[in-house]
Amino acid sequence: MDPALSSIRNQLQSMFNYSSYRMVDRLKRSLSVGETGEFALPGNRSMRVTPAPAKGDKVRLAVQVMEGERNLVSTTLGLSRGGMVILGGPSYQKGVLILIISAE
Repeated sequence: MDPALSSIRNQLQSMFNYSSYRMVDRLKRSLSVGETGEFALPGNRSMRVTPAPAKGDKVRLAVQVMEGERNLVSTTLGLSRGGMVILGGPSYQKGVLILIISAE
């Protein structure tokens, strides 16, 4: 287990039964409601995130994961401020790319 992932070790192991975990990259952006941020992902992939209006301490994020021009995932996530969503993604090298999306 990569030490950078130790704070979410239990969540990862309860969701995914892999023998090892390694952080490939960590990308962070501050986005306003309606503003789209694009994140480059490994393997000619990208992720677009657009915050949407939400009430109280909730956050809504429209998320789209692309591989070139092909849409892999298109969804809206609802989470509490400070919360996170762990998304099992496409294959990467000899494993699977796991996306951890959080909102503050």
